[in-house]
Amino acid sequence: SLNCPSNYCGYAGVPTTMPMTDTQRFPAALPPLYVYNNDRRGMCPNEFLIGAQWGAWNGSMLVGILGGKELIRLQLNEAGNFVENRQKLKDDVFPAVRYRGLTLGPQGDLFMVADHGVIWRVSPVTTTAMTTATTTTAAGATT
Repeated sequence: SLNCPSNYCGYAGVPTTMPMTDTQRFPAALPPLYVYNNDRRGMCPNEFLIGAQWGAWNGSMLVGILGGKELIRLQLNEAGNFVENRQKLKDDVFPAVRYRGLTLGPQGDLFMVADHGVIWRVSPVTTTAMTTATTTTAAGATT
């Protein structure tokens, strides 16, 4: 039995009694590929970046961390069963906000939704040195 305040084991649960994957109750469950084990938990939105336009980031998974107001990029191995690299994306390109939604649009751009109601459209820019991104807010401003 889980030790949860008011019988609610969501956000208010006790992490030591709430394993990410409870293999005792669910023995056939697959273990997680990545565990964000920081003092600020709350992995929420995630999306895979798919398409040649993303350059070296193609196939990476972006994950928003609510409590940490972070966006991280996970690079998986070719089989997709191991995280080879973890990168915290810089706040000067991706603001430190609580990301609520990440999704790819039909042309391959990334749309990002934050707590305060802002929607960004992120378009990749590929150079020989690195992959960067430009962002456009719902109001149309580009950074």
